[in-house]
Amino acid sequence: MYVHNRGYPTHADPETDSDGDGGTAPKLRGDGHIEFSKKGIPHGILHFPLQLLLAGHIYMNDTCAPEASHRFNIKMAMNRVRKSTDVETSASLIDWGFRVRTWAKVIDTVQLNDTPVTRKQRVAPSVVTLQFIERTRLLTVSELRPGGDDLLCNDARLSYIELGTLISHYTGWDVHTVMDSVTVSLYCSAFVLHPSGGYAYEDHISLIIYRRPYMTYHMSSTIYGLPSGETRQYWSTESRYAYNKGARRDMVEIDLGQGKIGCAEITSFIEMSTGMDETRRAVIIRWFSKSSLSTFSDDHDRPMCDFPLSCNHCLWQWSSTGRDRASFRVRGFRNRSVRQKLWSHVHQDDRQRVITSEIRARYDIIGCDSIKGHANIHEDPSTGHMLQTLQIV
Repeated sequence: MYVHNRGYPTHADPETDSDGDGGTAPKLRGDGHIEFSKKGIPHGILHFPLQLLLAGHIYMNDTCAPEASHRFNIKMAMNRVRKSTDVETSASLIDWGFRVRTWAKVIDTVQLNDTPVTRKQRVAPSVVTLQFIERTRLLTVSELRPGGDDLLCNDARLSYIELGTLISHYTGWDVHTVMDSVTVSLYCSAFVLHPSGGYAYEDHISLIIYRRPYMTYHMSSTIYGLPSGETRQYWSTESRYAYNKGARRDMVEIDLGQGKIGCAEITSFIEMSTGMDETRRAVIIRWFSKSSLSTFSDDHDRPMCDFPLSCNHCLWQWSSTGRDRASFRVRGFRNRSVRQKLWSHVHQDDRQRVITSEIRARYDIIGCDSIKGHANIHEDPSTGHMLQTLQIV
């Protein structure tokens, strides 16, 4: 019996039907839009058992795998078998499927017992490490004190004094020693090599997304982080990137400890040397704070948006030092910024607004092991705050 596949009028074309009725060929008498089956059931019914098993799952309506199975078991088979009467065609089809699966088992057994040819692979480091690219070096300074309140460069807009203070806080070295003796190199790009095993992380989000009297709707999901042993390249430049007019500043999630996660923008990568065989590598960042518009947080203390974006969006804002930075208050600041070509990438009409937004920027130096991975963050045009999209799987 032949039953028309109602609801799927364009599911298949004549002569190319993936359900295997053979099109308009007289031997199987199909017209390309019906299910050639003695059970006489519509094609959609074939997927119902799997959909019931996956009820509520994200892959419930994903029929790619079943359709691919039809294509192999039916369409490809119909191009390989001998077509005659229904009985002879069925027998030929069964014989072809038996031979294909037999040889597949033989190949799997041989490959399982055979010694594969392997290449020497790079051994992942035991701890998180930074690998710098020499061509992305921004500058090298052997003494920070002469720089004073001058800003470093267009890619790292903090002063020499600010940098020396941050280095002293991060390393514990005496601030006078840092200003007079430490050699500092800044890079706008670096590879972060994560160790093999022990750094892959799994985050579970559980959010209350809507309330009604006597009813509470929950949404939970799992986020998988960086695979162990992975290498990520990060950029923070407005002049050296190969694309996007030279500009790329990556946002990252920061491990704050005790299960909490923060966010920051990478300012540059730094290498600090005391000249006594002691060298430290770290990351200079500009912090985000929780948005004042966010009303609740998730399990990792991230500021979640209101409904309907509450299930997978956070809202941040630039963190503030609470007072104007001294480097922006010195006499002749505007002339120096023009001479150093600071903010040269910003249009003249928007330059003052951008400069004002950085007067109270809060910078910090952290270890590379605090970086959890890239964060998908962009400015929200409706609020001016920074909107983060969480990749929920």
